[in-house]
Amino acid sequence: MFDLSQFSPQDRPRIQAMIAGGAMLGTIREALQAFARVGVTFEAIEKEAQRLIKQAGAQPSFSTVRDYQWATCIMKNDALCHGIPRGNQVALGDIVTIDVGLLYEGYHSDTTTTFSVGTVSASILKFLEVGKKSLASAIGVVRAGASVYDISLAMEQPTVRVGYGLVEETVLVTENGFEVLTKPSATGIL
Repeated sequence: MFDLSQFSPQDRPRIQAMIAGGAMLGTIREALQAFARVGVTFEAIEKEAQRLIKQAGAQPSFSTVRDYQWATCIMKNDALCHGIPRGNQVALGDIVTIDVGLLYEGYHSDTTTTFSVGTVSASILKFLEVGKKSLASAIGVVRAGASVYDISLAMEQPTVRVGYGLVEETVLVTENGFEVLTKPSATGIL
């Protein structure tokens, strides 16, 4: 169990709520990965996410964003991020990413999983493994006072070392066109 003694007594219930929400979401993430098998539509994955979040006693987090009604963002293969969960289905050999978030006792939790469906090439397996190592590297530097830069650098280094590039700008596609999103401006974490 997480040691709460480092936190003030008034902060402990909030930290416990964050831990509980994160644990719920981890369970939901694993269930959604198991659910996402060949032939399952993105809409069905979304519906299952909604059901699991409600069953856990939480609310979908992403639908608190203006004009976004879903609990998930789902992508496959070369789609980068924030895919709307409709109009697609899981196929054999796909690389699927499910991003899901929940709101529990006033705190947002967000997680993502990327996995292969069936057999994929050795280069895809290597890519996924490097991603896991990069995440572990970033988590390894997270602590009070660590900057977003430090965490991002820790995530970047394992990918660059093996020759993968980075996405430095993203484009937001809307019904009214697109816009280039600005770089993050966060300077630190709690």
